[in-house]
Amino acid sequence: MPKSQTSKKDKPLVTIGLLAYNRGRIVSKAIESLLAQTYTRFELIISDDASSDETAVVCQSYVKKDGKIRFFKQRSNIGLVNNSNFVLDKAKGRYFMWASDDDLWNRRYVEKLVTLLETDKKSVLAMSNYRLFKGRTYRFDTHLDYQTINEGFYLIKKYLLKPSLLVWGIFRTEMLKKMGGFHHDGRPLYGGSDNITVFKVLLKGKLMFNHEVLFYKRDSGMATSPYEDLKKIHFSKDTYKRIRRYLMFPIMFSYDLFYMLKYISTSRFTFVEKIQLTFFTLLYYVRVQVEILARSAKGVFILLRSMFFLFLSPRKSK
Repeated sequence: MPKSQTSKKDKPLVTIGLLAYNRGRIVSKAIESLLAQTYTRFELIISDDASSDETAVVCQSYVKKDGKIRFFKQRSNIGLVNNSNFVLDKAKGRYFMWASDDDLWNRRYVEKLVTLLETDKKSVLAMSNYRLFKGRTYRFDTHLDYQTINEGFYLIKKYLLKPSLLVWGIFRTEMLKKMGGFHHDGRPLYGGSDNITVFKVLLKGKLMFNHEVLFYKRDSGMATSPYEDLKKIHFSKDTYKRIRRYLMFPIMFSYDLFYMLKYISTSRFTFVEKIQLTFFTLLYYVRVQVEILARSAKGVFILLRSMFFLFLSPRKSK
């Protein structure tokens, strides 16, 4: 057998690392979406982060059906950052992408992004526009105005002005492993940052961008209905989790600020460009903190108003 054919068989071109945790009811949709890709030269590595539901059973049923799939179940919960790096460490492909257990992809997602990466050896990441969705009622398409090929000062500036979910794109595996994979810094609650992961990657080379909507990101409610439970004064475990997560945002972005400034200072940019990027980084930080403060104030107002009307309602009935 020719060497090229052996390489294709032994080392799939694309590795997809699917992160699973307590998504037994919908993880099959994510798996089916990935297996339906028109680009068939891939391996699918699924890591279940010690789920307490039927997630593992569902995933294992697919292992029996398709030889592309490798499944691992963690003995104890290792968290998003460690789980992300676990699947990356197992990757054999030239290219790598993380996948979430509740998202969906256009059938040509992998094909179109790999095609872009193959056109330029200096490319490090490929991504497309995407859609946020929740159930069947809400959809919001991004309209990111990246060029097809983006690099250098322009790319970093563009990302700082409008950060996006580039972490769900396709990376060059070797480069991603060399820079340490998913960024880990031990910050409270999260332990790391997808934002800094992407930022470090973009400093290494070119971003290839497809303007079509090829990725469908399921929203938990943070973007679509952040105040719905506060209006109803309904506090489930998920609600408390979301509130705690949101309250941690100021600390999380403070960590991001530190690492962004650190990597800018050691980058290949000129002194003037570093000063400009430092300004845009500080602008990004201030903008995010103001948004968090404004949304928090609105949340408190909605909660107090809901409690006020709840207090009055029994009196009205009398």
